Amino acid sequence: MRAMKPWVHVGTLDVPCRLVTRRSTSAGKLIGLNSLEALWTHVGIIEKEAKKPIRPMTVQKLMQTNSYGDTALVKSAEWVREELIVRFAHRIQDFHRLPFVALANPFVMDTYKVYLETFENLHKRKKITTRDEERDFSEFLSEWRPRHDRTVDYMGQGVRQLRAVAPDVGGHMNWFLERFFYFRISRRVMVDHLMARKDPKAGWRGSIQLSCNPALILKSRAEAVKESCRNSYGLAPPFHLHGNLDVTFAYFPDHLSLICTELLKNAMRATVEMYTMGNSMVPSNTIVTDESDLPAVTAEIHKGRTEVVIKIADKGGGIPPRNLENVWNYGYSTVDDSHKKMAERGGSLTGANTTIGADMAGYGFGLPLSRAFARFFGGDIHIQSHFGVGTDVYLTVSHIGDEAEALAAVASAPTQIQEHFPRTHTPNHHNHSHHPTGNSHGSDFGGSEGYTTWPG
Repeated sequence: MRAMKPWVHVGTLDVPCRLVTRRSTSAGKLIGLNSLEALWTHVGIIEKEAKKPIRPMTVQKLMQTNSYGDTALVKSAEWVREELIVRFAHRIQDFHRLPFVALANPFVMDTYKVYLETFENLHKRKKITTRDEERDFSEFLSEWRPRHDRTVDYMGQGVRQLRAVAPDVGGHMNWFLERFFYFRISRRVMVDHLMARKDPKAGWRGSIQLSCNPALILKSRAEAVKESCRNSYGLAPPFHLHGNLDVTFAYFPDHLSLICTELLKNAMRATVEMYTMGNSMVPSNTIVTDESDLPAVTAEIHKGRTEVVIKIADKGGGIPPRNLENVWNYGYSTVDDSHKKMAERGGSLTGANTTIGADMAGYGFGLPLSRAFARFFGGDIHIQSHFGVGTDVYLTVSHIGDEAEALAAVASAPTQIQEHFPRTHTPNHHNHSHHPTGNSHGSDFGGSEGYTTWPG
């Protein structure tokens, strides 16, 4: 039997053969195609849409959408429809660039199917020109949201499996996942903002809280994380908050809440494990029987001319130098080591648990995903580790809202993926002539003419 090549060249795309054979019907049924020729036509549509530039958003531009009349909502809904089509096309192309073993993973394939089906449903929708069509489109977005919510779990399980059976592939999927999650954030921002404008609230501009207070968010998330920590370990360290506690600025509280939750989880988990699991860096006469025996996790808030800086510090022993480069890798986690330590000591301090709860340690996406949320509108996360002592984490957030979404930070991802996973031929889509800007790095941007922001 003649061996089948893993990839076929369609137009200017490399497409996995299993998706374009007559016998492989999973994708064919998914997008309503009955023949190889029809699938090629559909791939051509994806390629055409992916050539269009992404139109970035800024917080300031989103806040300027203060009109809630029918005309403004219809215009915004049509902008979201057009933009989602283009962004889904870009991400589907990223799936096509994955190596065979990655896309063959059932969890990655399930995510790919969700994206492919969503693209088809969006593309076949006609232009939104009336309020009834806007309502129908909003209903469609609400119905599809749960399917996309599951894709984080899909990708988490897929990456975990790939790291186990194909370490080289799993270890080099960061470029793909960075783009995947940046797109996911942008999609949620667009959709949530559109939905929020349909039901306006005082003190909000769409999904943006005009007076977002990081101190309130930190206090709330610290209490929630401490409770999770107690459920897993039997105790939690104290939490102290200092600095400019009255500072407010226009921002997405959900984003800030997610980031703070992850940073606090890491700090509290490190502190408890440092002092309750027999760490050699802790003096032998140190006995921890109560939460007050643990060093506190502290947070400070400071406001500069353009940024708000949040520092979260712990005395949890710091990060071993050999692990510092890994902490930003999607899928990297030390939870297995923690499970082993807990099993060796016979469970948590109270004996209630023998494993760490999923709310304290998951797929290893938390820290890099938090940085993606921070960077999305011009912020960042920096880590300063003092091995043997503790870790200081600095979160910066732009409070003037003029930073465009940071898709440009991952614009060179396809090139990097190709370098890690070379094919037997050079795909044409890396030729300058196939990019709307002549950019050979696979940028999602189409130059200044594509820098169009939210309407209405």
